[in-house]
Formats: sequence, C-alpha cells, structure tokens
Amino acid sequence: EWDGSLIDTLETLRAVGIEVLIAHIDRYPESYAEDLFKCGYRAIADASSFIGMANLRRRKKLLSWIDEGHVAGIGTGFDPDEKRVEEIMAKVFDILGEERVEKIAESSARLLAGAVQITN
Repeated sequence: EWDGSLIDTLETLRAVGIEVLIAHIDRYPESYAEDLFKCGYRAIADASSFIGMANLRRRKKLLSWIDEGHVAGIGTGFDPDEKRVEEIMAKVFDILGEERVEKIAESSARLLAGAVQITN
C-alpha cells in the first residue's frame, strides 16, 4: 500500500537541492508512478520494458511518459562494455523513434550538466 512516506523522503531530499530520479519506473504500479509525476519527479525506465511483446499496454504508457517529459533516461542494468547493451539500445531506439531518442538525450545531458563525480 502506498502510504506517502516515500514522497516525504523525496521532498526532504529536494529541499536540500538533491534532484531525485526514480529508477525502474516500469516496475511501479501506474498509479504510484503518476503520483510521483504529479509531485514533479522524473524517472529512469529499463530498456527491457520496451522490448518484446509481453505487455504492449505498458510500453504505450512508458512512451506516453517520455512524451510528457516524465522519463529522463533509459537504463539497461548491464555493464556498459557488454556488446549486448549496444544491441538492446539499438532495438529500444528503433521503438522510441528519433524524436523520443532526441528528447531522452537532451534530458540526460541536462541532468549531467552540473553533475559531480563522487569517488572513494
């Protein structure tokens, strides 16, 4: 059950200047994701959610979230050096189309513009 404590935590982080992205938004119930978007949060979707025919309705919802600016990036969960990442992302880019890929690229660039690398 969604109790709102997540929103409270996110608001605390936002209050101190931390921009939070919700990872794996494709795994959340749509109503929870919509609640987060109404509060102004954006998300990262997993590439695997766009591939295959298992859930076309979910894919359409993810595409609409990209169109609405709620999805700021696409991740794979794989090591970026793996050959299959390139293959997976090529498939995802075909599904997204040029306009959405450009939108995601611009959003990602804005997110990373002021990023600071933290190392141990």
